[in-house]
Amino acid sequence: TTASGSELSTTSQNVTITLTGTNDGPVLITGDLQGTVTEDDVSTTLTDSGSFTITDKDQNDTHSVDSVSFNNDVVWHNWNNSDTFILADSLKTQLAAGFNATASGWGYQIANDAVQFLKGDETITFSYDVTLKDNSGVGASDSTTETVTITINGTDDTAVVKHLVVDSEVITGWTPPD
Repeated sequence: TTASGSELSTTSQNVTITLTGTNDGPVLITGDLQGTVTEDDVSTTLTDSGSFTITDKDQNDTHSVDSVSFNNDVVWHNWNNSDTFILADSLKTQLAAGFNATASGWGYQIANDAVQFLKGDETITFSYDVTLKDNSGVGASDSTTETVTITINGTDDTAVVKHLVVDSEVITGWTPPD
């Protein structure tokens, strides 16, 4: 705008403003990150599950699991953690295989007979890292990783007599009276 005397003249100029957005990664705001199953005399399969709630400033993003990694941190211990025991690698593999995750939660299952050896004061714990990502990004800042810990509790199982020997005769399937 210029002014000379009583005249005022104006000039228009277009101004371009460019807003460049960036991808905001997902954030896990709530979730059940602890799973617990207890071996028993009844169930064939032991299961537990939990859910995730994810927020993302980019409202149109969708979310998925980028990776699930078993942390290979299996610990078998007694009730006060004063003793730890060694598990066979084949059982560790079986324990690890029962986990799955989606963008909305996780699930775990193990065959009950695989953990029947646990006593009432013993537990097995291990964990998985679950990485969730959105569909807009490609970098680590476009994802969130949380750890889900699984605990398997033992119980004192009732003793069962499979064979009873009476006067040198084997009686199979005998159950003591109440």
